[in-house]
Amino acid sequence: MPNTLVDLPVPPFALNDALLFVSTVATGSFTAAAERHGITPSGVSRAVTRLERTLGIRLLVRTTRRLRLSEEGELFYESCRDGIGMMANAADLASESSTSLSGHLRIGLLSIIGTHFVVPMLPNLLTVHPHLSVQLVRITSVEDYFSRQVDCALLPGDVVGATLAGRELRPGRIVLAASPHYLERHGAPESLSELQQHRCITLVQHDGQEQPWLFKSEDGSNEARSVRVRGVIRTDDLEQVMAAAVAGLGIAWVPHLPLQSAIADGRLVVLMPELETAGVALWIVYPARRALPRRVRAFVDFLLAPPLEARLGGRTAPRLLS
Repeated sequence: MPNTLVDLPVPPFALNDALLFVSTVATGSFTAAAERHGITPSGVSRAVTRLERTLGIRLLVRTTRRLRLSEEGELFYESCRDGIGMMANAADLASESSTSLSGHLRIGLLSIIGTHFVVPMLPNLLTVHPHLSVQLVRITSVEDYFSRQVDCALLPGDVVGATLAGRELRPGRIVLAASPHYLERHGAPESLSELQQHRCITLVQHDGQEQPWLFKSEDGSNEARSVRVRGVIRTDDLEQVMAAAVAGLGIAWVPHLPLQSAIADGRLVVLMPELETAGVALWIVYPARRALPRRVRAFVDFLLAPPLEARLGGRTAPRLLS
């Protein structure tokens, strides 16, 4: 074996101090980092101070209310975070055997994706890989991906780039849906103009405005048509929109993915499917330019492998890819 130690760069600081610094930034406080590593907050603070003294720069700007990175600290944090991640991946790759898939898989996702898409698949995944453990971590953005230190994530939209690679799991669809009970009492709209006479359940955006409902034009043109509806039930939570629709409170305009089981078992009926518009696609993303641990590769392959029915334990369900 060639001796390459003479060319191996050795950092001038203790690696554990750098690890505690990265954990402090990722968790947002000395206290949270201390809980993660089983030491005292003062021990974490001393490690960061020691690291700053060794480097001769201020990494964190401390106030009585919060910590924030200095400009130099931000550069140092990004490099250390990537380096620690690579060392963790190296340990995973070295410990995984060629026959047994094991370890802890941290999956980042929106809570609604976890509830309606990932959790129903887990029984079959863990039957195939019984020594694998899974932690579902709620995230909402690419920034959360790195701060929550997940192995992979399911996110809406194409967010791949210099730091993340990924695969599209399924195209987005937005459907108009109502319960059989609502349709028995109020009938089904047969045109977009009739929607204005129906009780509707609307999603309120961050600016306080109701999300517009968009459809394909009824005249067959490619131009989308926006329809203003009467929001009898208004909420800023998509889960509540879905629950209200299932409860028969009105018609909802929602992504198809979290509704799959409700549509499959008849709790909801899709209306005017010929006027559906495309939504935001769902992607599985993971670190770019980094060897993926086998458990991450296996999960990606599991999500991409048809049919969905097999991965839901044999239960009847709509196809994953439309």
